[in-house]
Amino acid sequence: MEAVLNGGPWTFDNNMLILERVQLGMQIEHIPLHYVNMWVQVHDLPMGLMKEKVGIAMAKYIGSFVEYDKKNNSSFWQEYMRIRVKIDVRMPLKKDTKVMNKEGEWCTVKFKYEKLGIFCFVCGIMGHAENKCEVRFSMEEDDGTREWLAEIRAEPRRQGGRLASWWLKEDRGGRTEQSGGDA
Repeated sequence: MEAVLNGGPWTFDNNMLILERVQLGMQIEHIPLHYVNMWVQVHDLPMGLMKEKVGIAMAKYIGSFVEYDKKNNSSFWQEYMRIRVKIDVRMPLKKDTKVMNKEGEWCTVKFKYEKLGIFCFVCGIMGHAENKCEVRFSMEEDDGTREWLAEIRAEPRRQGGRLASWWLKEDRGGRTEQSGGDA
């Protein structure tokens, strides 16, 4: 159970599965299925700000802080910070925020969400695509510009140098030649 709850987010047919721990005595119909824990990558963070306390502040801006990935953030030249955040799926995803660097200048940092399922680029809410978005249908005219872009999705993280899951292996198909010449 712990592995499933901590290993998410999980998707089925590209739809986010919302899981919640059930306590003894809870009535199932009163369990709020509105939150999902997701890994969020914080990109373009100024030098010197790749710290856990900064990650906690970023997580609180996005949702609720769950975890800081110390393994990912241990290198001096790390590409991004990685934080686990409890996100309300009824709210639009945060795309970016401004932070002050050591020189006192404001810089924009971008958020990228790992394992992001179906997502609406019009309203920013998970769970539906723009072809089913109420906001889009209520527009007088849709000029095609979108507030959210595909860059909000994080690239799949490499595990052991592979992009795919470890249990998938390449199937070459067809016949292979044996040493004796018979296949």
